[in-house]
Amino acid sequence: MRLCLALGGMTFAEFLRRIDEYELELWMAFEAGEPIPQPWRQTGRSIASMANLASGKKYREEQFMPTCKSAIRQLQSPEDMLSVFTNAKGKELIDLRPKNEPKQP
Repeated sequence: MRLCLALGGMTFAEFLRRIDEYELELWMAFEAGEPIPQPWRQTGRSIASMANLASGKKYREEQFMPTCKSAIRQLQSPEDMLSVFTNAKGKELIDLRPKNEPKQP
């Protein structure tokens, strides 16, 4: 499915109509050596890194990626989201904005 998205967002049915077995094997070989980007994983990795820096805890990228199981669980409250970026002593958030950007209340 990632290949369908990478090739312009076609549906899987359209993909199957447009590709033959040989080309699919070429794409699979390419994917083995040069993986197609995974935006959810890349975002999860970035957010986990920021959360780790801000909280001193050890978060994994998977904790910030949607899954079927996460859709069933209760949604995270804004307070829960904020707590990820505050450390255990309750200090202020780490300000990642450029120095010349004013803080908002």
